[in-house]
Amino acid sequence: MQHHNAVVLGASGLVGQRMQQRLANHPWFRLAAVVGSGRTAGKTLESIEWNLHEPRPSLPNLTVLNAEEEDLVERLKEANITVAIQKWIDTNNEVRDSGLKTSESLDLMMVASSWGVDETTSQSVDLCTKEDYSSSCSEPYLEIIYDWGSTSPVTPTHLTPLDGHGVWNLTGNNMSGNETPTLTWDGSISWTGNMLMQLSTDAEYRNIIHSFDTSTSNDFSPSDGNWSIPSDDALDTGVMYHWRMAQQDS
Repeated sequence: MQHHNAVVLGASGLVGQRMQQRLANHPWFRLAAVVGSGRTAGKTLESIEWNLHEPRPSLPNLTVLNAEEEDLVERLKEANITVAIQKWIDTNNEVRDSGLKTSESLDLMMVASSWGVDETTSQSVDLCTKEDYSSSCSEPYLEIIYDWGSTSPVTPTHLTPLDGHGVWNLTGNNMSGNETPTLTWDGSISWTGNMLMQLSTDAEYRNIIHSFDTSTSNDFSPSDGNWSIPSDDALDTGVMYHWRMAQQDS
């Protein structure tokens, strides 16, 4: 079943809190944001006095947004990890119900700031642990299970081109951008696992245009040591590209 994100205008008033109450544990809607006046903006929901006779329901501890902010609409569009995961679950439920194969994983990335760009914000993210769990962290959480090992797989080394460097064609005395370069790496290392490789138009890898996992892709094998951009998918001149590799532990 699809869950729709809802925004409530009103953090402390009777009508706004009644709407918050109605959205608590709703089967169709999820309270994604609360917008309030300058008096309540910046406060968390649990810090605002509850004015209804009924007990305060279990609500996400959202920070109230300011209704007077000029960029309020853009703020409401900001990515939320809970929304992203819920969307992925909803979509795969529909895929499963239709008899098709569901996606096995969801890729998420958290970036503090963009490379080379100065950014400031009044927003924050609480990173909580079970050892220091408080009411301010009483939202859905992700649990990551990992194991400590004595060794790790060898990291493959870039050979050419170096990440972010230009690649040129030389014809006589004329130079032009190489739109189908060959990416090379040290394929002679000890390969105990599969290779992951990504090519992106930005340093944070937000816009990945090629992604390979040799456990599922047969475009190349790790020991080949090279892969060429196909001519029917040539790169654009004047764009800074980045590529990275990793060996996945077996």
